[in-house]
Amino acid sequence: MRSCLLLIAFKLCFFSVSAFASFFASNLPPLSADLNLDLTTGRIPGDEPVNFEIIEQSDSKNHDIVYFFHGGNETAAQVEKFVAYLQDLNPASAHNLPRFVGIDYGPLWLAYPKTSQPKSGGVEDFLNRVIPIIEKKVIRKSIGDRHIAGLSLGGLNSLMIVMHSSETFKSMTLIAPGFIALSPFATNQQIIRYCDKYQVPLEGSRFSSGPKDALKWFRSYIGTRADWKRTSPLGLLSSGKIHPKKFPRVHIVGDEQDQMFFAGAGLLAEAFIKANVPTTWTNVPGDHGTLNLEATQEMSFWPGSHSSACKDLEKDQT
Repeated sequence: MRSCLLLIAFKLCFFSVSAFASFFASNLPPLSADLNLDLTTGRIPGDEPVNFEIIEQSDSKNHDIVYFFHGGNETAAQVEKFVAYLQDLNPASAHNLPRFVGIDYGPLWLAYPKTSQPKSGGVEDFLNRVIPIIEKKVIRKSIGDRHIAGLSLGGLNSLMIVMHSSETFKSMTLIAPGFIALSPFATNQQIIRYCDKYQVPLEGSRFSSGPKDALKWFRSYIGTRADWKRTSPLGLLSSGKIHPKKFPRVHIVGDEQDQMFFAGAGLLAEAFIKANVPTTWTNVPGDHGTLNLEATQEMSFWPGSHSSACKDLEKDQT
């Protein structure tokens, strides 16, 4: 039977805001009052305090949990936009929802495995401290499968966590993940070529910093080139050390021509496919963080998603 490793859905026609819009748009729908959703917020103290927001459907019998990592300069409350966006695009299936948990280590934070850098160690902290507290002390109910999802910088954080603890999650959804096609140790010439290819301004734009400043921030978590070689997602995927049967299903959403530090969704999907990890990629043209119905239907945690049952997706490729 054909393995469903890749879905490339190019949608070039125009849609209404509710069917096709940027995650950062100001006119996204609110959470539906008809879904009986309960919100819980809290803070986990410590050397690195963590804010969280939990969204639960009071009448749901679904015990799965979806950990959501927000984009840069956002908060845990962005999980509300995420759930509202999904229920607006999929109103007929917005029932029996899993729990959604927005995680917030701060507006700009990188989940990186422990190195010599004092800012590193976020991967271990989330897995070993935050998850047990959320599940055993806050939710204190039966937990089914775990899923992880992230937007933009949160997509990179989700990716880094899964690359170093793949068996913890059943699925991973990355929406416009950052820093895929540009190494944090890129040379000036490599940065210039990247900027030319993806039409990125060298001196920054929407995030008020250019590639050099952003990569300097990235390196403050990594440490050395040897650390990056050991932990780089693309490097690990090409190393042959990935065990596909122990890896979660992967769904990537992103425009291959997304600007600034977010290009490379297709490059990442291709790397997962070469590593024989079940992967779908929905290329959604538009502003950064755009979703559409086709993209949401591949999210394994959503009721009735296509990815819950492996199908031959060749007919959907264009």
